[in-house]
Amino acid sequence: SSESLLLSWAIIYTVQFGTTAVCVMWVSQYMFQHSTRMLVLLLFLLFGFSVTTLIILISSFFSRTNTASLMGLAIYLASFFPYYLVNNDTTTPIAAFSASLLSPVAFGLGTNILSTLEGNGVVRVFT
Repeated sequence: SSESLLLSWAIIYTVQFGTTAVCVMWVSQYMFQHSTRMLVLLLFLLFGFSVTTLIILISSFFSRTNTASLMGLAIYLASFFPYYLVNNDTTTPIAAFSASLLSPVAFGLGTNILSTLEGNGVVRVFT
């Protein structure tokens, strides 16, 4: 049934992205010394989940598999380009939020904020 298919996808991608996020968190403890490991874990884990849902959304607009895979990849890669429009000091918060609905833009802005805070030595801790 479709519910079991969706559940199997959710389990597979949760394990896959969870493992990747834990590995990145482990490696990043040497790069991001001022950030909480949980912050890095959440950034990469949530990015993995948002990429999966964005790709599923894009592929639902196409009926043929080959077309969906090729166009889905092209649309996904093109969805990063708004990052260059909103990654400056003159961008309004509404424009940045709107562009962040695309997961590559949100990830780019998130890593930019994380690296800026790291460069300034600002400690971010979840309480």
